Amino acid sequence: QFAYILTCVDPANIDTLVKIFNHRFGKGNYFMPGELGGVKVLIDPEKKTDREFVLNKIKTSDRVHKIDLILLVNHSGCGAYRLAGHVFENKDEEEAFHAGEMKKAVALLQKKFPGIKIEVHYFLKVLQKMAW
Repeated sequence: QFAYILTCVDPANIDTLVKIFNHRFGKGNYFMPGELGGVKVLIDPEKKTDREFVLNKIKTSDRVHKIDLILLVNHSGCGAYRLAGHVFENKDEEEAFHAGEMKKAVALLQKKFPGIKIEVHYFLKVLQKMAW
């Protein structure tokens, strides 16, 4: 199984995510070319060309290695969302917001890549673990 992982490039998360995905998929069995904001680039890009750039990376990756699974990983305390004006009163509100973002991203990716399974995850930055 080969995966494409769309996640934020927040340096506080990368080492833990690499360990998680190396354990799950094995080294060399996934692409993880992080994007500032991760899923935000698909749902609320600063420019439409940003979304198209990410979609083209997934498409090209699928041509290089047949992708069986796309993982979407957003995380708590994301600076890209904060810069876009998203401020949350509490962790439950933030998590619910990200769940909504994921739902939109899944719908978009299912249209663009109908044969590829999609999985969503939410990473807790402070705790350094997956919430879901």
